[in-house]
Amino acid sequence: MAQIDGPVDANGNIRVAQPLNPAQAGFGQISFARSAAIARVARVTLAGELRAGQSTRLMDCNFNGPAAGALLNNQFNQSLTTMVSAITGGFLRLNSGVITTVNTGISVNSWQVFPIHDESTLKLAVVLRHSNGSVANKQADIGFGYYDVAAFQAAAMNEFIGFRWTQAGALLGVLEYSVGGAPTTVTIPLNGGVPLSNDVAHTYEILVDNAAVEFSINGVFAGQILAQPDANSLTKASGLPLLIRLFNGGSAPATAPAFDLGSITISRIGPIQNEDRPTLQAKQGRHSSYPQSGTQTANGQTCSVPLSGNSPAVLVPTNAVTGLVGLGGTGRATLTGVTATVHTDLIMNSFQNPLIPEAAGQANNARNLIITDILISPLIVSVVLAGGGFTAEWFVAIGATALSLATADAIGGATIGTRSPKKIMLPIFDTFAAAAAVGTISTRTGEQGLINLNTPLVVAPGDFLVVGLRTLFVAAAVTSGAVDFSIGFNGYWD
Repeated sequence: MAQIDGPVDANGNIRVAQPLNPAQAGFGQISFARSAAIARVARVTLAGELRAGQSTRLMDCNFNGPAAGALLNNQFNQSLTTMVSAITGGFLRLNSGVITTVNTGISVNSWQVFPIHDESTLKLAVVLRHSNGSVANKQADIGFGYYDVAAFQAAAMNEFIGFRWTQAGALLGVLEYSVGGAPTTVTIPLNGGVPLSNDVAHTYEILVDNAAVEFSINGVFAGQILAQPDANSLTKASGLPLLIRLFNGGSAPATAPAFDLGSITISRIGPIQNEDRPTLQAKQGRHSSYPQSGTQTANGQTCSVPLSGNSPAVLVPTNAVTGLVGLGGTGRATLTGVTATVHTDLIMNSFQNPLIPEAAGQANNARNLIITDILISPLIVSVVLAGGGFTAEWFVAIGATALSLATADAIGGATIGTRSPKKIMLPIFDTFAAAAAVGTISTRTGEQGLINLNTPLVVAPGDFLVVGLRTLFVAAAVTSGAVDFSIGFNGYWD
């Protein structure tokens, strides 16, 4: 039985007197441990609030498939100079040809960007295996960032947060940030600056917020880089794509480096994930009716609505030409694209989410556009339809890197890859009789024009959002005539 020396109460509890002088007071902290040797302290804000939050996955992918092209088209872009990639054993291998040729390289980046928000944490976890990770005259980068992909894989990063296997053979945690020009590079050695063992899969993790980036390897905290005193935040860019690249330098590596990507998970931890749609739509003025602040310089609406008393510009939609440019609005379209061939597509409205600026020092607020609702008015004849008599179904398409609905998937090589449109047919059907007169409103069946999307549509930077008509029945081609229409979107930029 333990012996207690000191005053106790009637229940045998020891009485403890706390110091009244703050300089003599102790403290308590919350920590957790993966083993007896490793512990981390829980995050507490400057206001003394304990950081806690649920994790929401933003991307979860692996490379368990038959070919690199089929997997990368949907989520990733590839750019390469001589080096190639291949799927093998559930890994995507960069430099699968194991070459040591100088000035060759390959990079893979997500089309989607991942914003850095205050009061929340962005987490990347990637399973990685490499060969010759410590060899000199090569460099590998894995994290969030962007660079001018047209200027070769060894081009300097414009901004970057992640792991780097350097040309000197070291392993570093890296923050490259810009304050209006060429980026400044801040590094910290990880694992003593020595790459981990070759041909063994390790899990590399980074946690990113506006104040710092933390690096972990195999669940063990490895280092931290704080936001720099001359920077407006951790990085100037408010959203960054996932980026993985490998290149050989101007001198040949002694042995060929190869990097194998396994599963990749990107999550967000924090209160922003618990905000409801109306809050996300309304905050920061990022509703879809407004321009994408920080990327577009024009004030006013992103949608196209002419001033009172002014008619819309007359355009001739096809499967490669739009009848209305903007994030919705009011348009006037000549319907000569309605030919005798059924199942012909006409793009009635298109909007390109602004691209990620790649020039060093350029403002970068590229955001994903989240569409939650689509509104489509019936068509009204504004110029008599000569010929005609047709029924068409409305559709929405996302994901294409070009306006044309004939754009094909191409993984990318010496030039940037392309993506095809992903069409979603909508249950809205509009019908006109032959020779419809001015003022005739289309007969509508199905939904009446408002589509609430339980699963929102995500339009990545550079992607096109398209709303169009697909003819299902045509009595005769429309040889002349036009219709007016209106399209609207509810949504927000993340």
